[in-house]
Amino acid sequence: MTVAGLNRLARNLWWTWNQDAQDVFEELSPRAWRYLYHNAVAVLRELSDEELRARLLDEEFNGRVQEVLRQFNAYLGATDTWAAEHAAGLAKRPVAYFSAEFGFHETLPIAAGGLGMLAGDHAKSASDLGLGFVGISLFYREGYFQQAISAENWQTEYYSQLDPQNLPLEPVLDDDGRLGHLLRRRPIGQTVRTDLPGGVPTLSDLYRIVEAGTPVALDVRDASAVPAVLDTARRFPGAEDGLWLCHPDWETAASWRDLSRGVRLVDSTRLARITQGPERRAADLAAAGVDAVSLDESDWSAGLVALFHRFGIVCLGRNAQQPRQIHGLLRAGVDGLFGSHADRMAQAARLRPEP
Repeated sequence: MTVAGLNRLARNLWWTWNQDAQDVFEELSPRAWRYLYHNAVAVLRELSDEELRARLLDEEFNGRVQEVLRQFNAYLGATDTWAAEHAAGLAKRPVAYFSAEFGFHETLPIAAGGLGMLAGDHAKSASDLGLGFVGISLFYREGYFQQAISAENWQTEYYSQLDPQNLPLEPVLDDDGRLGHLLRRRPIGQTVRTDLPGGVPTLSDLYRIVEAGTPVALDVRDASAVPAVLDTARRFPGAEDGLWLCHPDWETAASWRDLSRGVRLVDSTRLARITQGPERRAADLAAAGVDAVSLDESDWSAGLVALFHRFGIVCLGRNAQQPRQIHGLLRAGVDGLFGSHADRMAQAARLRPEP
């Protein structure tokens, strides 16, 4: 969980105004910290999971990491903020702050002047106060230019393309895996049932509708909900053995094996995030009792499917919306599909040739 916590922290700019957090990332790789412009996301991407875990074996260092994560989680979960007392209404109706640029940190070079610095300061102040506040801006593919002196003693400059995977950014996606249109997302753990639209069923409602033994896959957004999910499934015959629990951190998913021997556990990730290589990941999943891996439809190939099958791992493809995507996944040999168009998937399954 510490590794997952560091990755979560790196993509939240809170660490840029906490010196202890900056010290943690610098100590992980002083060279990367220096040459990658103090970029916590890039530092973690430079380290393999094995290197990171080995570094965390140092008790003194691990203790400081745990303290930083404790402070971070306390900050995110604070309920005694100024806004909670004086501007509680903004939690449900947040302020939308439009600016052409936001100056947060050199890690995210999307500002070039005083206006951006002011906007960044407003955003930080709003965060510290607990205000409902959403900054809206543009993402510039080229950040600050770099200057150098040529062999002829002329000043030159060059621009570097920004790689979103190395920035403290997370895309807001809709059910199709595309950029969403909502201004903000509320953590599911902070959402009560009465706040959801009336048409959203509970898990019990779903099990009363579907036939006994029907496979049900859930994207788990709050790990603390898993015991309650299992308790609900156990009230319906055959439901537990047909339940697939998906999570983006495979180690978190693996930890649920002790809660149930029948539930299916799924590593829901992207190929680009499997930094140690798919063969090592497949071996780790098999050893930990994780049953399946779920990747975006664009990640899969027949060779990758064969590799995971060699370790007994079920292969699932997400975001299969268009017929060409569905047929491509079926030709690659995946075992299951996730998509928003049941009719298209059913038609493709009927047309699938017998093995």
